[in-house]
Amino acid sequence: MNAIDELQIAIARRTLKMNDVGVSIMGGMTMDEARAVLKKHSLSVREEQYAR
Repeated sequence: MNAIDELQIAIARRTLKMNDVGVSIMGGMTMDEARAVLKKHSLSVREEQYAR
């Protein structure tokens, strides 16, 4: 895993911790894209720890 992948994973995790309004205001990665990034790198997405 390179530095770009690590940064993308960190952004995905932060995105999933925001609520939908926060994500739409900040722009960038959507919730679905964040889940896809974590899945691509075989990392778990535990829904209960993230905002909705």
